[in-house]
Amino acid sequence: MIINVHVREQTFKLSCGSGVQLIKWLGFAACARYAEAHDNTFPASQFVPVLVSDSRHRTLFPGEIIKTSTPDNSDVYVEMVGPVPSTCSEEHEREMSLWERYAFATEEEWMQVCFRFSVIQEIGAQVVNAIPEIVGNFTGWDNPRVMKKVPNEEGVYELIELFPAGSQLVFKFILNDVEYVSSHYRSVQDSSGEPLNYMRVHHPKIDYRYRIGL
Repeated sequence: MIINVHVREQTFKLSCGSGVQLIKWLGFAACARYAEAHDNTFPASQFVPVLVSDSRHRTLFPGEIIKTSTPDNSDVYVEMVGPVPSTCSEEHEREMSLWERYAFATEEEWMQVCFRFSVIQEIGAQVVNAIPEIVGNFTGWDNPRVMKKVPNEEGVYELIELFPAGSQLVFKFILNDVEYVSSHYRSVQDSSGEPLNYMRVHHPKIDYRYRIGL
């Protein structure tokens, strides 16, 4: 399997064998090829992939398998940072991308997040003939996730998923092909001025007095 990888000003063909590797592997392989193309002036370890996407600008997340995410001989775009002057320098601190958080989160850093949408509260409808969906940067703005009805709560739907702590999520809800920004969440605007909902995933607060038996 061959992937046409675009990294900054470089384009090269990357052999992926049978394509069973993860997209995370592709991102780092692209960084290595970029460093090699520049005579390893900086080692590959000085470059970090922050986003991998296809020709339709759809995000290819780190845990996806190459052969099931993109066809043979397709174009893939890798954004990266680097060369990194110092990995521990406060002068060069930056916000990690959502792609990075998916790629590097430890098992303990994955948090459960519950999205809720009330049809009655948001659109004033008592009964609808469709189920709300949610789409956002965590879906690559593609493939909306179907929400589930909450038992014993009239017109309320929810979706529960896991995200790495620190993730910044932007999203919107869809019902009958109409997009909604919920009043239940903070509202922000995208680059074109369109409103979106926003949430940052935090570690749960832990009472350490309880943890040590005080």
